[in-house]
Amino acid sequence: MSMIGLRFTPPDESYDGFKFRLAGTLAAVFGFFTVLFFIKHVLVVHDYTVGLLPEPFRVIWNYLLAYYWSTSAGALEMVMILASFGAVFWLNLPKQYFAGRYRDYGKERATAEAKSLTLFLILIALSLILLSVPFLTLHFPVWLSLLMKYGPVAAAILQYLAIMPEIKGIERAPAIDRLNWDMRSFDSTHRSTPNQALTKELKACSSLLSSSDPDAGRRFLTQGSTTVTWSGMAAFFRNLETFLGVSAESITLHDSASHALAFALGELLDARGARPTVVLTTDAEHRSVRAVLEDRLQPIYRFRLETVPLQSLLWNGASASEIVATLVGVCLEKKPDVAVLSHVFPDTGIVLDLKELIDTARKKDLSTVFAIDGSQAVGNIMVGDDAFFRSAYYAFDGHDWLLGSPSIGILVRNDWLLRVAGGVPQAAPTPRPFSSIRQADGGSVPQAFDGFSPSFALNYVLQQEWLAVGIENATRHTKKLASLFRDEMHKRSIRTIGISRESSAVVITGMPQLEAMYNAPELKRLDCRMVTALLDNGQPASGIRFCFHHYHGDEDVRGLAEVIGQINAEADPVIPNHLNPA
Repeated sequence: MSMIGLRFTPPDESYDGFKFRLAGTLAAVFGFFTVLFFIKHVLVVHDYTVGLLPEPFRVIWNYLLAYYWSTSAGALEMVMILASFGAVFWLNLPKQYFAGRYRDYGKERATAEAKSLTLFLILIALSLILLSVPFLTLHFPVWLSLLMKYGPVAAAILQYLAIMPEIKGIERAPAIDRLNWDMRSFDSTHRSTPNQALTKELKACSSLLSSSDPDAGRRFLTQGSTTVTWSGMAAFFRNLETFLGVSAESITLHDSASHALAFALGELLDARGARPTVVLTTDAEHRSVRAVLEDRLQPIYRFRLETVPLQSLLWNGASASEIVATLVGVCLEKKPDVAVLSHVFPDTGIVLDLKELIDTARKKDLSTVFAIDGSQAVGNIMVGDDAFFRSAYYAFDGHDWLLGSPSIGILVRNDWLLRVAGGVPQAAPTPRPFSSIRQADGGSVPQAFDGFSPSFALNYVLQQEWLAVGIENATRHTKKLASLFRDEMHKRSIRTIGISRESSAVVITGMPQLEAMYNAPELKRLDCRMVTALLDNGQPASGIRFCFHHYHGDEDVRGLAEVIGQINAEADPVIPNHLNPA
């Protein structure tokens, strides 16, 4: 039987590793004392012979019982021992105390076997300490007895502090599994097991939105409850404000990112009135964006839609500057009034340099208003002022990279830019109650409470995970993983699409029997995603997309690369030289 999966010691950096080492140290030290005291009080050595003292175990038992139950010092020590074990090994109080500088780094690698062995050592250590402490007091001076009792504990804690990583110093962001993400998933939109903690939160929030007591439901929406993470709509917007780094006044909520874009473009087109309008997009956008433009808006507003053939550039490894130059060239030719583009292209994970694109367009005196789909960007890359302050609208959803399922659409609206460049005179009415912080404490409260689960879900994930880990730590970590994965693929002569230095998504392509590889049982359970594109020369392109997240580690990436390499080797056997036509 393979022993690869059996790891009997948890990682040193994890809290399970601390408990394992502390319990092991205590068991070894007090086990030594226990053996000495048993030899002294059980055995008698006389004329080179060894015998037993009369009724030694009864004497030892009576002494232990008298020490712990008949003396105040003994009773106090027993309470301290039990309370200390409970605090350290079961209540995890030291972990909570150091939570400001330490997160449970490596916790996800602590196996069930290691945890079982740790529990066994803890019980052994507790038994040996209870046996040894009365005899330490009996045979040693007070100062030496105290040194023997607390010295091993102090040594283990100092060793723990010595290897404990500083959150600001480590390059690898700590893995977070408190939400029970499926560690095997390498695509944001597929998780093979439900998120139990999030499901529990949504169920608790639903129970507090009782339809039989509308007033209580409204109070819960505005004020929250101490029994759940939800602290009211205003607190939710403050979390979004902290996470995004933009004013909550500019944020509105929608049913999805596509609905947010539809609202934004509708506002722009309404402001333009009867003037002819040219809308620019590319063939590399998500199909939902195309559906908004072609099916929902174009029949109403009758604008001219121009599509830039960008897929070939993306799939052929064009640089970021080439992509920007192509878009600027088309903008100069077509003079679009509105451009609808992705910040990160969904099928390839390639990042559009928004700063360079929009600044260049301004230098060329183009009056194009940019509406950006950031669904594949937020949580994947650092999104900041370059995107929010240069684009008129920035829309994204809460389930792709943030994993706050069910989905919700978030729209960041640049009110100043819309007034100056878009001709929108003032802020438009929000599309639904509670969709801006201006209404959070007002009287515009819905009569029905359906549809708030997405807000509860995203608030929970933001507060419990993203704000705790830090978006900068998470994105730096995932970019390292993507770069590692690309290097591993290149070692195996597998071509990749995507700029790993920028994005956490990488596509592998150019392999024989790609679809068969995707459907292989080993890969299928990894929940990757097949992506396809039709290039401008009419040739189809396809690949398998992998998305890396902050709860993944280097071991996950190397394990994934090994699986892909094995399947690729089986699908592309080496051709003997005498049969090779080359």
